[in-house]
Amino acid sequence: EYSNLKKKIESDNHFRFHFFLAEQLHKTIGEILSMPIEEFDMWIAYYEVKQEEQQKALNKQKLQGKRR
Repeated sequence: EYSNLKKKIESDNHFRFHFFLAEQLHKTIGEILSMPIEEFDMWIAYYEVKQEEQQKALNKQKLQGKRR
């Protein structure tokens, strides 16, 4: 059972996001699983946008570093 769960966490980003969000919000997995799907989807969208913005900023810094 443990190894199956570990494999699922490693391979399924959607499943893994439950743990990430629980950690970020200081909630239990049960609390995250009882969250309305609309709210959960909003959190996914928020973190996707945040990650994209961080990646753009990192790429911009790398590009500026190459120009020097």
